[in-house]
Amino acid sequence: MSQQPQQQITPEEARRGMQALVYRMSELENYINNLNASLSALLNEVEEIRIARSAVEAIKDRKDISVLITLDRRGHVFIEGNIGSGNALITHIGSDYYALLSPDKTLQILDEKEDDLRRAITLLRNELVKATKLYEDMRKTLATLASIAQGKRTERS
Repeated sequence: MSQQPQQQITPEEARRGMQALVYRMSELENYINNLNASLSALLNEVEEIRIARSAVEAIKDRKDISVLITLDRRGHVFIEGNIGSGNALITHIGSDYYALLSPDKTLQILDEKEDDLRRAITLLRNELVKATKLYEDMRKTLATLASIAQGKRTERS
């Protein structure tokens, strides 16, 4: 096995390489931040589905249920309501479509949505691991280039 001769990297070449690398690292950092935001949104959606599932399970076999319905997301204002029967629920089935479905069919749809979200979460997490590793590798390369730019190391492998 033959070895290639070592080539010299000048401090100026190292500085130019650092500038390009810093720019790419900035782009990658934005990408990682976007992945994290998307992951957070998907995890929140899974939690919303779990809340919906719990509510459906609580009312599915009951009649004449008195409830408090919040008019906002934080629960500042409520209105009293009555659910005559939990036998038919208006369920989001995709896009802008809703259907009147049984509680069991609604639970099935919620399970399918959660499964889809979990698959997407797995893909996002895998991509996040790859992007984070790439960022760490770039950080190490940047440290090496900084060392060369300062004249501490001048060999190119």
